[in-house]
Amino acid sequence: MIEVISITLVIIGALIGAGFASGQEIFSFFYIYGKNGIYGILIMSILIGIFIYKSLKIIYQKQVYNYNDFLNLFIKNTKIRNVILWIVNVLLLVSFYIMVAGFGAYFEQEIGINRIIGSIVLNLLCVIVFFSNIKGVLKASNLIVPFLIFFIFFIGIKNIVQIRTIDFYQMKNNWILSMLIYNSYNFILLMPVLISLKKQITKEKNIKKVSILVTIIISSN
Repeated sequence: MIEVISITLVIIGALIGAGFASGQEIFSFFYIYGKNGIYGILIMSILIGIFIYKSLKIIYQKQVYNYNDFLNLFIKNTKIRNVILWIVNVLLLVSFYIMVAGFGAYFEQEIGINRIIGSIVLNLLCVIVFFSNIKGVLKASNLIVPFLIFFIFFIGIKNIVQIRTIDFYQMKNNWILSMLIYNSYNFILLMPVLISLKKQITKEKNIKKVSILVTIIISSN
C-alpha cells in the first residue's frame, strides 16, 4: 500500500502541483460553466484515471523506459515520432517556465521579495531534486503533495457554494470540449512522469489501485 500511495502522490503532484494547475486554469476550463463545470471535473477525473491505468499497463508490460520507446509502440515512422518528441519537449519546457514564473510572482506578492529571487530559489530546489533522480521526486512528493491536497480540498469546500455561471466568459456552453482540451494537454505533460515511475511498480495489480486513488483525489479536489 505504501508503494501505491507514493506513486499516487507523484502523479497528483505532476497534475496539480507547482502552480501549473493555477486558479486561472481551473476557472477557464471548469468554473465558468457553473454546475456543468462540476460534471466536467468528474468526467475529467475518470478519464485521467483510465488513461493512467492503460498507460502504466503498457509501460509495465512492454518494459518502456523512455518516451521514444513508448511512441515507438504506436508510431513507426521515425520523422513523425521525432516531431512529436520535439513538441512534447517544448510543452514540458514551457510548463516549467510557467511554474517558475508563477512561484516568483507569488513570492513577491506574499513576502515582498523580488520575483527573480523567488524564481532562482525554485530553480535551485528543482536542480537538487532532479539530480537525486526519481527517488528525490518521490520524497519531495510524499512531503509536499499531502499538504497541497489538503489546502485545495479546504478551499474548494469553502467556495463551492459560490459556484455559478459567468455569462461574459461563456464559450457557447461547450464544457465538454473544454474538459477534453484540459484532459489532453495535461496528460501529454504527465506521460514522462508515468514512464519514469516504471521501476517503482513492483506488482502489476498496484496499477489499478493507483489509477482509482488518483481518480478519487482529483475529483474531490
